[in-house]
Amino acid sequence: MSYRDLIGDWDRAVRAIDRRDWLSARDCLSSVAEPNSRIYFNLGCVRLHLGDLPGALKAFDLTIAKDERLAVCFFQRGIVHLRLNMFDEAEGDFRHALTNLRGHSVIDYTQLGLRHRLYSWEVLYNMAAVYSRLGQWAKAQQALTEAVCLKVPGSNAKLDSALSKVKCRNTFELVDVPEGIVFRPSKHEVDELKLKDFLGTSKVSPNPDSVIMKVHYEYTVATRVEPGTSYTDLLNIIKSKLGHQSGRMQLSYKDEEKQELAPIRGEADLEKMWNQIVERHITVWCKSADPLAGRQVLYKTLALYNYSGQGPEDMEFNEGDVIDVLSEVNEEWLEGHSNGNIGIFPRCFVGPQKLETTDSKKPSCSEVTNCTQTGASRKVYFVEGCRE
Repeated sequence: MSYRDLIGDWDRAVRAIDRRDWLSARDCLSSVAEPNSRIYFNLGCVRLHLGDLPGALKAFDLTIAKDERLAVCFFQRGIVHLRLNMFDEAEGDFRHALTNLRGHSVIDYTQLGLRHRLYSWEVLYNMAAVYSRLGQWAKAQQALTEAVCLKVPGSNAKLDSALSKVKCRNTFELVDVPEGIVFRPSKHEVDELKLKDFLGTSKVSPNPDSVIMKVHYEYTVATRVEPGTSYTDLLNIIKSKLGHQSGRMQLSYKDEEKQELAPIRGEADLEKMWNQIVERHITVWCKSADPLAGRQVLYKTLALYNYSGQGPEDMEFNEGDVIDVLSEVNEEWLEGHSNGNIGIFPRCFVGPQKLETTDSKKPSCSEVTNCTQTGASRKVYFVEGCRE
């Protein structure tokens, strides 16, 4: 199954969910040949809504097999186990969810495509629901008391009601992820589907005079170039636009089929790039051929998730990439290098372990509040492992 087909089926399923057409969403998600963890999670949520508890359990099992750090999936699977009266399994799932919260009071999954926050008090609340069904009232009261200490505005009434029921030795209902809250493919990925030329015709207009080329560097510029410009001339045009007349530079373009950056090393690569022109627009990425010149690597770490930059100063990477950490901007953001690119990224997208540590002394962190850049306050996204 091609990447485009996967994104297409995923998007169609999400739109069916938005229409509350649960059967169509289930069929669309089930037809994906090689689902990722987020698609399996969506399938589990749809089957849970349809009352297919064994099917939901299987889908959540497959989700966790692909991503064992996804706390929200342990949370949802715990709900399924509880409804199947598998109380020990439900308790275990909620404990795993707490473990993957890593001591934080909330996980915001927005950056991963799930418009939802999972709170630690909700996990403790559901654990108390398990204990109440087992008749373990002291444990239920203790879990709810811990949840009260972590409460957020709006949760007081629910927690107070549950505590009252436990004191009277009555059970209470669970909290779960709201209906229709599922992982969505990124807007960029969906927009790319609209650019697909299904007839196989050239994307380059016949004999265009020029195209607008957007160049992503440390900042973004745009210039007009003629398709067919030689590699040497194109380099000179870009250097002139950027004000860099000396130094080696590496150009890349986005391969639409593979959905990844492909280097431009000469005329053959350049010819492939020209075929990516859509409506007289093309984008290239430009970087120094030696981006680490004069920079010191503090340590290496591993990307836990894909990260799509929120601004031109951000560094994009994929899950599994090894990242050179160059500086610690603040408690939430790091500056690093990966695949020839340098930029900032959220600390919580990479593993807490250091793959390699240098003996050099770390520089002091910049005093940056909410990752303020160029005078404008940046919105910071937090996912698993991040502070609230």
